[in-house]
Amino acid sequence: MNRRGFLVLTAAAVAAGCARDRTAPPVPEEPVAPPRVLGYSTGASILWADDADVSRTMAAVRDGGATSVRIDISWRFAEPARGHYDWRPSDRVVDAARAAGLDVVATLTTTPAWAAIGFSDLAAAAPRNPQEYGAFAGVVADRYRGRVSTYEIWNEPNGRLFFWPNPDPVRYTAMLQSAFTAVTAADPDAVVVAGALGNTDTTDGRTDSNEFLTGMYAAGAAGSFHALSYHAYDYGTSLADAGLYPNSAVQQIIRMRQTMVEHGDAAARIWITEYGAPDTGVDADTQARLIVESAQQWGEVPYGGPFFVYTVRDGDSLSPDPEARFGVLDDAFVPKPVYGQLAALAAAGLPQRDIANRFDAAAPAELGEPWGPVFALPAGSGRQYAHGNLYSTASGWLTSPPAVADIARTTGLVPAGPFHDGYQDLLADGGFRVFSEPRFGTWAVVGAILDQWRPELGFPVTGEYEAPDGQRVVDFEFGRILWNPTDGAVVIRDR
Repeated sequence: MNRRGFLVLTAAAVAAGCARDRTAPPVPEEPVAPPRVLGYSTGASILWADDADVSRTMAAVRDGGATSVRIDISWRFAEPARGHYDWRPSDRVVDAARAAGLDVVATLTTTPAWAAIGFSDLAAAAPRNPQEYGAFAGVVADRYRGRVSTYEIWNEPNGRLFFWPNPDPVRYTAMLQSAFTAVTAADPDAVVVAGALGNTDTTDGRTDSNEFLTGMYAAGAAGSFHALSYHAYDYGTSLADAGLYPNSAVQQIIRMRQTMVEHGDAAARIWITEYGAPDTGVDADTQARLIVESAQQWGEVPYGGPFFVYTVRDGDSLSPDPEARFGVLDDAFVPKPVYGQLAALAAAGLPQRDIANRFDAAAPAELGEPWGPVFALPAGSGRQYAHGNLYSTASGWLTSPPAVADIARTTGLVPAGPFHDGYQDLLADGGFRVFSEPRFGTWAVVGAILDQWRPELGFPVTGEYEAPDGQRVVDFEFGRILWNPTDGAVVIRDR
């Protein structure tokens, strides 16, 4: 059974970075790159695995080159009745991890019915009283002081699947504040990680990760976490290459980074505490490529923290259900190709890709901080920075301002030349020019309409649209250009 399935079980199944705070370590003004950390996220099923399987799992994590393991500490299991504790499930997992020489990240999750909203028996029900959750977190930190280094506050609270009845950044922030105070009082050396936000858009029962983070800050989350965590699933595409798409994991991470900087948390890091690819939709070699490439690409993000692979072992290697096939080992502990490749990458020190080194050397200082890893394009490669994009092209190194870069990225094009006089040409058959001017916005003009543009028309004030008579139109400051397949492009001047 896997983590994601566990959290939607009924009760019957479960019954058988860097905030500034007086109790927290001081936060450096400028982030200092820590050693690269590769970890594994085990999922909830390890809590009821037998002792032999727990030991084998931890040995597999260690022998696979990882130095850290992320486990669940279930409030539901540990405090089934108020004030009555059962530490056996978590004790043996923590002890096995420490015996294997692993650093432990504990996710404090799942609510006992006595503490849940509506006294719900759903494991995913949110806590009724955030202070009760915080008190439990403090008890855990006191018990595992010196054995658990990091506490992650809940799992994917931006989705109903794990935060019933609905994602609520205000309630979650109250939980975070209470837990931070209690954990750091019990163990001043502990790291508190907020979020574990999932990659999703906003729809019924789910909230976009940055929208949720913005809600957290509005509710007072600043000062109550050392780092933020995120689950960067993209499925079928590596972390960097998925960054071409507007709501990919990388683009959500970049938006969260912007939000954190705006709220004074530039020194706080973003941890990926789950990334994986099941070998159902892809073969085992593709699974290996996706995970290994993504683990290496994450090292190109200067504010990036540890990278945790989900998960160690398949739940059922014969199942057609992707949730059962995320493991780097099959259900009999036989390694898949990804396991050895990740071990080799870790043994080499998780080196940065050569292409990222070249971008680092070429990037002008005015672009600011790199916000994402280098992504491949059909005619070159690119990278997103705080103040624009840098591209490696057949014409050499070229930059684009942010608004132009957004269009270039989503169209998969590279610049054909520099940005000048308010526009930049992108390399595309038929012509592709992006105009960007603060008064009028940023608009692409292409093909036959672009061929007829002259400076006296001024800047475009719209993108291309279809008129009621079926013609394609772009409006400019001093006129418009219309196109239809019979007459081609026609210029109409306002004066």
